[in-house]
Amino acid sequence: MTPEQAMAQLQQAPATPPLEVNAFAPVPGGQTQEQLGFDFSEPGQFDQLLEAVKESNLLLKAIKLQLENSNVQPKRKSVKAKITE
Repeated sequence: MTPEQAMAQLQQAPATPPLEVNAFAPVPGGQTQEQLGFDFSEPGQFDQLLEAVKESNLLLKAIKLQLENSNVQPKRKSVKAKITE
């Protein structure tokens, strides 16, 4: 197909009007069919994973606070002790 033939085909094709899309327009009926297909009665795997991460972060914060409050500093080995090992 030559460029001239393609141009002729495009001129013969009926022009379609541009679609008007408004992202802020309310959806008729309030909910779409895709939203009705989800079951929110039980937490999903992602929700359970998120809760586990939050819990582990809280545990790590508690451990950090306990270590800071105990003021225990690790003893450093002397150079002689390192050499004899």
